[in-house]
Amino acid sequence: MEQKNLISIDTFRVITQAITEIQDIETMASYMCNLIASSLEIKGCSIYVLNEENNELELLASYGLSSDYLVKGPVDPKKSLECLKTQQPIVIKDTQTDPRVQYPKQAEQEGIKSIIGVPIIFQGKAIGTFRLYTEQTCDINEEDLKSLLILCELIGMALKYANLYTTLHTIKELIEGV
Repeated sequence: MEQKNLISIDTFRVITQAITEIQDIETMASYMCNLIASSLEIKGCSIYVLNEENNELELLASYGLSSDYLVKGPVDPKKSLECLKTQQPIVIKDTQTDPRVQYPKQAEQEGIKSIIGVPIIFQGKAIGTFRLYTEQTCDINEEDLKSLLILCELIGMALKYANLYTTLHTIKELIEGV
């Protein structure tokens, strides 16, 4: 039996619309996390961006996760899922037995059984990670993994675009204020 694709073209349309209309990075990322988690009917979703100064992943936005889970400790890209290094999606079917999970005890307390980590890539460079959290063992097909990779490329472009927009807007305000 063929597995139904989880990510519909309508979801992509709504996300693309949000990317083109929302200028604030945090608002856009929060909206995407909410939309994806709700449309896939999963526990939660998060977007982390790589801080190159301290080489840690920093939370940009999340949906469906408790504040206790979100402040569990620093997320080390070398220890946590490794999707930044491989630039490929990582599927953790069981957070309690997979050594790629950095905080298995906290995942268990949060009720997270599986995690899908997808690198956010811009111009061939991993700049963050998009994560989906489920309360049941995850079974995802190849088409959905490809869709998540495309989605993360859109997120990467959106993050860079929003950053550029904010920088240009700040420069404009500085010039006009002189």
